[in-house]
Amino acid sequence: MSILKTIKEKLKWKNVREIPLVSSSIEQLDRLTPEQRRIVAVSFSAASLILLLMIFYRGYNAVSSLKGSISSGQSELNKVAEFSRDYKSFSEDIKSITSEIRRRPKTFQLKNFVSEQALRAGISKAMTTGLKEELMPPKDTLQEAVVNVNFSRVSVKKLMNFLFAVERSRFVTRVKELHMKVRSDDNRFLDASVAVSTVLEAQK
Repeated sequence: MSILKTIKEKLKWKNVREIPLVSSSIEQLDRLTPEQRRIVAVSFSAASLILLLMIFYRGYNAVSSLKGSISSGQSELNKVAEFSRDYKSFSEDIKSITSEIRRRPKTFQLKNFVSEQALRAGISKAMTTGLKEELMPPKDTLQEAVVNVNFSRVSVKKLMNFLFAVERSRFVTRVKELHMKVRSDDNRFLDASVAVSTVLEAQK
């Protein structure tokens, strides 16, 4: 069936044969040569294809936007879940730390502990200066205490013994900062600055 016959049948089915504009268009198509009709057919097909592509493109954008929203929502849910896990772990850590520090003797003092561990490591009082304790602002039910101490002309072995003693202590202590340099007058010894910290129950 030719394009012209197809158009005429469709117009007949829709009962629009009497519309002047349509009748004029049909008459113009009747006067076209076969070659011109083929060009019209190709143009009509191209226009239809463009229309379909536009519809598909809009639909694709809508789907992409929906996928983006779902992905964003999933990301937010993952953050909430991760926060919940971290908070649970943090709460458990607080309980564990609180339990540990309550086992310490009530007479425990971080400043005295640091001084004692230095002596046990072979670091004499003459080699120790600047023994100062500082309390940090409370966080929830806990509070950090820090003691800064300087060692002069200390051997690597003695310094390592002191650090290990602090880290392995059952009193919940740790080395927070360590700075050291080799002495210029004798490279067998070091000058070191150490910050030792522990956790206390926050004062009410």
